[in-house]
Amino acid sequence: MALLIGCGGKPTAQELAEIDSLLWAEKNDSAYQIISSYDAASFKKEADRAYYNLLMTHAAVVSYHWPTSDSLINEAIRYYKRTGDKERLTDSYYYLANQYMHQEDWQKSIETLKLAEEQVEQTGSDWLKCKVYDALALVNERTANYQLTLDYEKKALGYALRVGRRSTIGYAYSEIAQAFAFMEQVDSAAYYTDQMIPYLDDLIRVEGENFSPIFLSNIGYNYMSVGRYEEAEDYLAQSLKIKETAVAYEDLAWIYHKKGDEEYANLLRLKANAINDNWPKHKILYHLLQYDIEHQNLEGAQEKLKRMMTISDSLHKVQMDRTILEYQHRFDEQAAQEAHRRWQTWAGTALGSLLFIIVLLMVYMRYRRAKERLVLTEQQMLISSYVNEIAQLKSQQNDTDVAGQIEELNGKIRELVERESPSLLKGKLLYEDIKNGGTTSGWSNDDYKCFIDYYKAIDFAAYNRIQKKYQPKTAHNTFFLILYEMGLDDKDVRRIMGVTQEAIRSTRHRIQQNTKK
Repeated sequence: MALLIGCGGKPTAQELAEIDSLLWAEKNDSAYQIISSYDAASFKKEADRAYYNLLMTHAAVVSYHWPTSDSLINEAIRYYKRTGDKERLTDSYYYLANQYMHQEDWQKSIETLKLAEEQVEQTGSDWLKCKVYDALALVNERTANYQLTLDYEKKALGYALRVGRRSTIGYAYSEIAQAFAFMEQVDSAAYYTDQMIPYLDDLIRVEGENFSPIFLSNIGYNYMSVGRYEEAEDYLAQSLKIKETAVAYEDLAWIYHKKGDEEYANLLRLKANAINDNWPKHKILYHLLQYDIEHQNLEGAQEKLKRMMTISDSLHKVQMDRTILEYQHRFDEQAAQEAHRRWQTWAGTALGSLLFIIVLLMVYMRYRRAKERLVLTEQQMLISSYVNEIAQLKSQQNDTDVAGQIEELNGKIRELVERESPSLLKGKLLYEDIKNGGTTSGWSNDDYKCFIDYYKAIDFAAYNRIQKKYQPKTAHNTFFLILYEMGLDDKDVRRIMGVTQEAIRSTRHRIQQNTKK
């Protein structure tokens, strides 16, 4: 790095990729130190400048060198919106939201994170989803929307486990535990705290000097809430070694109160009250006031009562929290409506395409059926001509080559039936079955049609007579007439078709009525 800076070389896209690798490996300080030696003007390509702006903001945020302006990241956002790079656009929104969170501008934080959420759902990046959902959880925690905190952090944990980054897994378990703690579900809070403990060292390693003692004091509070006082005291003591905080002293005071050492508990509360770290003091003052009253320290009690009267939960903050929650619901509703509109557009297009395909398919099927019927008719005519030739040859008894010619013609008929037309082959099998004593039990309408097609091929003259004389309307009636054309009587027809004599008379009557019409 020193060599690069000393030589004043122009940075390249490859060097930006290496900085990205450092950030991925959580070597945040090194990444920030290197990228800080560049500026956007060093890059000629717009894509490289946008990448630099994103990485510069990323490195500044994770190394706690908070940017004083959002101009860099907004330039990156404009570029990635234009080019459609959803992953880097999501990342840009995420780091802009982090800047707003640092400024405690929760409204802008939510607005930006909801945009990030909308984009990240269109990516396949588990890591980005983990980051965005975790940030949404954090904003909702800061604005006391704990159920949403829990919902988002559980999503973040799922993706963290898939990514496998231990420090992130530990952080997610910690946030879930705190959400349960804020909701006063102490058993669940302790359970998720236990899940977090194996990852605590990873959190400490990654955060380094920036590791917040709040993680340790939260562990202490959650264990204290379920009566695990020794473990709680140990973690609170570790937290205080890193930094004295009001919350750690207050929780430790509660443990000593439970032990019955009220004097030491009061001393710890006095230490908590003396620390100005924005931790709410009303509970601490209440317990100090109780102690003063019990020990008849009226002057001290009067002073604490005055201070308590000046402390109130800000109505503005309560309203802001409600606004944040309502905004998220409104944003989600708008996103759902937009998704519904997109779905309607897609569905309309898909339906139109489907109808077009159906119409096209129907036209094709009609064309195919017409073509098949044409081919079948040609085959039937050929077979009929071969049958006629065979009949003529059989009448020429004196010709020595008659047998050979008849066999050749029969071979052509077999080839047409068995190889060229599945319909004729099926009809042939059905015809032979009827000739050999079979019945129509179990036949479909298609079977009747195949039988008729084959009969038309082998005896076109008889079929033509039936059509001209009776003009039958159905395949069933045509088959009925063919049986009589084949020389069968009523007894045979009753057996073959499985009908009564009354049914035969009724069928014959209907055919005659149709013929008159």
